[in-house]
Formats: sequence, C-alpha cells, structure tokens
Amino acid sequence: MTAYRAAVGVNVQTIIADGFKGQAIKEELDKRRIKAVEMALAEGN
Repeated sequence: MTAYRAAVGVNVQTIIADGFKGQAIKEELDKRRIKAVEMALAEGN
C-alpha cells in the first residue's frame, strides 16, 4: 500500500508547471512515479 500511495502522490500539475507538454507529461509522470515507489520501498526496508 505504501508504494501505491507514493505513486499516486506524484502531482501531475507540478510536471506541467515544470514545462512538460503532451506525451512528455506522461513519460515524466511515469519516471517520477517509479522514483517515488523506489524511494518508498527503500524506506520500508
């Protein structure tokens, strides 16, 4: 459940504010979600 919460906690509006557009938003969202899950799992160990 922690990994899920980390993934959904990534704010797409922040990505848009960072200047990403179109398909790049989805790609960056995926990257940030993966990073958030990795960090959440590392903290859990």
